[in-house]
Amino acid sequence: MSIDSTFVFRAATALIAIHIIDAELVETRPGTSPRDHLAALLVPLAIAGLAAMVFPRLRPGLRAGTALIFGSLALVAAGIAADGGISGSDVTGVLLCPAGLVLVAVGCWIPWRNRGTRASSGRRRWINRAVAVVAGLLVVFFGVLPTALALWTTGKPRAPIGTFAVPHEDVSFETSDGLRLSGWYVPSSNGAAILIVHGGGGDRDGARLHAAMLARAGYGVLIYDARGRGLSQGDPNAYGWTWGPDVDAAATWLEHRPGVHRVGALGLSTGADVLIAAAHRRRDIRAIVADGATAESLADTERVLHGGDLPAVPFFAVQYAAAEVLGDSRQSPPLEKLAALVPPTPILFVASTWKVEREAAPVYARAAAASSSLWLVDAGHTQGLRMHPRAYRSRVVGFFDRVLLGR
Repeated sequence: MSIDSTFVFRAATALIAIHIIDAELVETRPGTSPRDHLAALLVPLAIAGLAAMVFPRLRPGLRAGTALIFGSLALVAAGIAADGGISGSDVTGVLLCPAGLVLVAVGCWIPWRNRGTRASSGRRRWINRAVAVVAGLLVVFFGVLPTALALWTTGKPRAPIGTFAVPHEDVSFETSDGLRLSGWYVPSSNGAAILIVHGGGGDRDGARLHAAMLARAGYGVLIYDARGRGLSQGDPNAYGWTWGPDVDAAATWLEHRPGVHRVGALGLSTGADVLIAAAHRRRDIRAIVADGATAESLADTERVLHGGDLPAVPFFAVQYAAAEVLGDSRQSPPLEKLAALVPPTPILFVASTWKVEREAAPVYARAAAASSSLWLVDAGHTQGLRMHPRAYRSRVVGFFDRVLLGR
């Protein structure tokens, strides 16, 4: 071990710590404050500090692995910061790129410098290398990759909002925890209105096609950006764990529009999961279309997999745990249990050919019992309307017509 590698590791880790402090304490996202990011601030700083302290005492293989893990995650964070323009904490985020590259270089240099020094024979040397390769692959798959995904799902940059061809109003409303959300509203011409909740990694742009379909059928439509997405304040969370107040605020706002007497909702992907969770507490949402429901928690994942894909369980366990820390949030309760609380709210579950949906939707539909119906559509994830516009329109608009308008 050389003093130089310890110094380099600690210097690069210090840059990571500076970015964490900047992002979670100084340049917080609009509508948020440092107290909303305590776990995201303290836990990573504690890990970074502990690693910097014990680094020189570790065996060469562990030093190399630690540097490679830190370097890989730093590069992921740098890529997120650089995506979509540089502003706020993205400035210190971009500095993670050289820090990450240096850490990866240190992680590669340490085993090269110490090659063969601890092996008593050539055979033992190759055994050590084989063990290191297998252990490294396991760490990458069950540690680095799920943590990198958690970084992305809790920090994905906003995308510019496009235009909406249907005549509409630009609107905003406030959640119970003080965030200002933005969206588009198309007034109702039939006395009913539909709240649309987009997917986890997107914003209102991803729901324009569904909104246009419902508006053409005479429904009022509210599509909005969930917190941390589009033009809405707050921190992003692609799992939807923090979206409950968003749905509540949107439904309440919609109910007070002139000419709106009944409210329904349509959720896409994560939006579908969130609406299942909201249905048991918002009985004023009279009908729900859940298009692309999958899983919102480790309990959902385990239930959907039925134990048949064992490597996925520890993978998602790490991903969800990291997301809880980075997003300072908690996983949602199991959707199967929430679906059982839904009756008498009618839910139309739409499941694509994606295996996860084909496994998950029937589970939730059975839990919702007599109030639910299930449509298995021959299309990709949430692509039913694009692939089969007539059939989709007939099923979804027909469902809302029957439940909300009594047709």
